[in-house]
Amino acid sequence: MKSATNSPSNCVTATLLALLISLLVAACSTVTPRVIEAPAASWDGGQQNSGFLGWTNVDDMTVGIITPNALARYNALIARYGNRFMPPLNPSEGVCTTCVSNLILIQAQDLAHFATMNRWAKATVQTP
Repeated sequence: MKSATNSPSNCVTATLLALLISLLVAACSTVTPRVIEAPAASWDGGQQNSGFLGWTNVDDMTVGIITPNALARYNALIARYGNRFMPPLNPSEGVCTTCVSNLILIQAQDLAHFATMNRWAKATVQTP
């Protein structure tokens, strides 16, 4: 007499059930995109600083110091992604170009926008 647990139809059914469960688990899982991180700062002005030179205080407000090349990248990113912010960003927003010779001061919030747009530009799949 054959055992009911060893019949070919039970093995096929168990295999199909296992396959269906694995497909359901895969379909229901959340896919998180990988965060883009540069291995090192890019070169600007012969130094590996990405155009960000540091922080300073002006009138009791902490502001970043960036190079003219960084300002050009910031404005290019605003042209590409500035309308994703509310309100939309304008070129050189939050920037003072006459405060210090050859250096640009940028407000912390606008530097954060710069970093966000830079991350979007480096991402494989653009995020809104």
